Amino acid sequence: MDSEPYLSRRRVVQLVAAGAAVVGAVAACLLPLYATSSTSSTGTEVTESVSAWHAMGPSILVTVAFPVAFALLPLFSRGRWWQRLGFISAALLILFTLAGLLSIGMLFIPATALAAAAMFVRAPETEHTDDAVTAGRG
Repeated sequence: MDSEPYLSRRRVVQLVAAGAAVVGAVAACLLPLYATSSTSSTGTEVTESVSAWHAMGPSILVTVAFPVAFALLPLFSRGRWWQRLGFISAALLILFTLAGLLSIGMLFIPATALAAAAMFVRAPETEHTDDAVTAGRG
């Protein structure tokens, strides 16, 4: 059985990234990101800002579920797969954010940045190894 704690520093950053992805998803559904324009019978043009939920309906949930799922991916594993899924999660979030940058992708930049930053936080097993090496040189 693994001796690494579940809430290591890297996992905490991944949890915050998942939270940021949920916030981005809620914002993508509720913020007025779309503009509709119509002309009345008197010839007056009316422009209205609407949310994605209003413009697309419940189908927007499918779109915003992808980055949330990507951010949650490494949180369901431990050991060697945890690190691999962390890299896969960060890569998928980067691709989603770049693909949707001109629409809702911008709302997932914080989650993407946090998921990528989590990969630079030292893993627990390397922390223990470095401590042992440092103590041995003392």
